Amino acid sequence: MGTLPKHPNTGWWTSGWLDLVLRCMLGGLFVLASIHKIADPAAFAKIVYGYDLFPSVSINLLAITLPYLELLQALP
Repeated sequence: MGTLPKHPNTGWWTSGWLDLVLRCMLGGLFVLASIHKIADPAAFAKIVYGYDLFPSVSINLLAITLPYLELLQALP
């Protein structure tokens, strides 16, 4: 009888620290992206309008509410 082989999912990447760091980086990215949109909603509205995905009447509402939803997603 020999020893059992080591499970391949054990190591530094499964300790939880990498997960925490990556989650913090993603949250920081959401914060940075939302700050610019909150600061200048008119420019963000023009960008959203340019994609031609939503009706024209909903663009202003989206440009105002979407950055705050993005900011809320950055919270843990």
